[in-house]
Amino acid sequence: MPQDLDRLNEPCVVKQLSLQVEAGDTLQKAVELFQEEAKRLRDLGEHPQIPALYAYFEENQDFYLVQQFIEGM
Repeated sequence: MPQDLDRLNEPCVVKQLSLQVEAGDTLQKAVELFQEEAKRLRDLGEHPQIPALYAYFEENQDFYLVQQFIEGM
């Protein structure tokens, strides 16, 4: 299980989205939608029944969300 070492070794969930698109308008739109979704998750993370968003990033056209791990989910 992944651990967020910056958060006192808390277990976390890493979600990955891989796109098979070339650079251009489609990729740019995907980046915009991913960033908007991450910001929504960050805002909703204040809710006690929604896992907190710790981080989000893009690497080599793969998109990642790092969220709080909640037992049983």
